[in-house]
Amino acid sequence: MNIILQNFKKITKNIVENLSSQEIKVLLGRERLRFTKEEILMYLLVIFEHNLTQHTFFCLYRAHDKDSYQNFMKNIALFSKLYHYLFMQINQKLSIETSDLNIVDSTLIPEKELKSIKQKDYELHRVTVRKDKKTKSTEHICGSKGFVYINEFKQVYSAKLTNINFSDNNFLKDNFNLIHTFGTLLADRGFNNKMVRERINSHNNEINTLYKNKDFKPITFISPFHYKEKKKLTLDEYQIYKNDGK
Repeated sequence: MNIILQNFKKITKNIVENLSSQEIKVLLGRERLRFTKEEILMYLLVIFEHNLTQHTFFCLYRAHDKDSYQNFMKNIALFSKLYHYLFMQINQKLSIETSDLNIVDSTLIPEKELKSIKQKDYELHRVTVRKDKKTKSTEHICGSKGFVYINEFKQVYSAKLTNINFSDNNFLKDNFNLIHTFGTLLADRGFNNKMVRERINSHNNEINTLYKNKDFKPITFISPFHYKEKKKLTLDEYQIYKNDGK
């Protein structure tokens, strides 16, 4: 794990140092920037360590002992925008990219225990509620939500942090989140509804028009339908989803 962190730090430092202050401001959507590149690198490494180890941000905050926890988390949210750009740049350097068969998935990233969740967290929509069907107990989770794209070689080639209450199907309604893939895209039922399928079809038509004189592979979306739609995957789709989605 230390080797992975060291390699990430080395590549990240090279990318950040080659970015001008103006480029960083544009990527962060800020007119002013009061952080040094060393501070920026520190926050990017914290986000990567969080993704790698699944340690909470609160634990990582105590390890780094920087500023107040509130400001620490504000900066984490700010630099997550730069982290997404960085992730894409590293993938290009490592030649990790989309393949003929890909998977999109999401996961909740808890940051606080129930006793430390404040009213402001609820107001900022950083808290979601999950009910256990078996025990019927209610769990409050405070944090963020991560989306990842994985290619057929089990390599993550794109990732994004969002609000914890951001729904899976809304993720695929955003055209920006569709440009990271082509070919077959597998997803669980949470990503699938009529509007998502219409958006993917529209995306395919737009890309086909744009690249009509070049090789073009449309997105073939394979995901179980919602129970209320009363539709099922074809036998071929089911076999692909069952065997390749593992």
